Amino acid sequence: MKITNKDADFYNIMGPVFGSREVQRKTGDRFYDDDRKVWYIELDDSGKVAATVSVEADIIKNVYCEDEMALLRILRDLYYVTGESVVPSAYANIYRNAGYAVVEEKLKKFIKIRGGNVNGAIII
Repeated sequence: MKITNKDADFYNIMGPVFGSREVQRKTGDRFYDDDRKVWYIELDDSGKVAATVSVEADIIKNVYCEDEMALLRILRDLYYVTGESVVPSAYANIYRNAGYAVVEEKLKKFIKIRGGNVNGAIII
C-alpha cells in the first residue's frame, strides 16, 4: 500500500505508529507526518502496520517493522527508486538482504545505506 497524509485512512493506519514510545525505542527515530513523504505500508491480518517505510524524493526517511519479511518486500520494491539514506541500524541485515549497500556505520543507532538510484542513475 502506498499512501500520504492526504489519504482518508492515513491516520487510522499510521496513528498508532506516530508518537509510539515503543516504535521510538525500537528505531531510535521519531515519525512525523510531513507533507512530502510517501508511505509504503504492509498490514498484518488484523489491519495493524506490519512494516512501513517513508520516502521523500529518493531518500528513505523512516523505517519500522514488526514483520521482517514484510519490510524486506517493501525495501526490495523501493530499491531502484532510493539512493543514499540514513536509517535505523536495527534493520541492518534486512537492508543488506534487500540489496542495499551499507556505506557508513559511524552513528550509534543509524547507518547510511545506498539503494539502486544514485544521482538519478539506476545502478544494477
